[in-house]
Order: sequence, then structure tokens, then C-alpha cells
Amino acid sequence: MVKLDEIAWRFPTADIVALRLPAITGTKAGVYLCSAKSAAMYTELTGEPAPVVFQPGSGQRRLQKIPGRVECRNIQPTFPSGSCGVCKLRFFTEDEFAAHQVEGFDGRPICPESPARYRLAPR
Repeated sequence: MVKLDEIAWRFPTADIVALRLPAITGTKAGVYLCSAKSAAMYTELTGEPAPVVFQPGSGQRRLQKIPGRVECRNIQPTFPSGSCGVCKLRFFTEDEFAAHQVEGFDGRPICPESPARYRLAPR
């Protein structure tokens, strides 16, 4: 029995390959994971190259179209909405937020409900 962890490291190193095999006695046709030695033996016995479905690092990879600019389908406000960290009021424009603030003791804008609005009492 093969564990998934074994496949996870053996498949990218090409130690295991995916072969598309026809119906053989007792099995159904399909894609089977086989060791690289088994694929070489298949080639040796049949005289044909092993029917590899996918082998890491070989063949042309699917080319993906690089998307250009994509417009957002969700309607967004023109200004980022935000809320005051102190009183939790929500503002949808920078002007609303600026009108909400008052000048603190050191001249910086601050929420009117903030305890840091006033200078600390001397000890």
C-alpha cells in the first residue's frame, strides 16, 4: 500500500509517473501511478514508449491568460469608511471624521470623548 505522503514527494521527482494503461487481465483501463522503473520495464517489454499522461517538468504547460485590470463588482464608497477608535461612531468621508475631532491639549486632533483630550493632573 502506498501512502499519500510517499506520492507527494515521489511524484515531483519523477520517481512515480502517471501511465494511461489499457485494460489488462483483472484490471480496468485507466490512469495508474507506477514507479519509474515499471515505466522503463514497460518500454523494454513492449518496444514502445510508456504512455505517460503527465510527468512533472516535461511538456508544455497550459498557458494562462494574464488578466488585465478588473473592475470591482462590489459597490464601494468613494472614501474609505472608518470609525472613531474611542466612541465607535462610523464616518463615510474624511470631512465627516475631521468635523468630529476637536483640538487636544497638545494641538493634535482628537475625539471629544477621549480621556487623552486633557492634560494629566500634576502629581
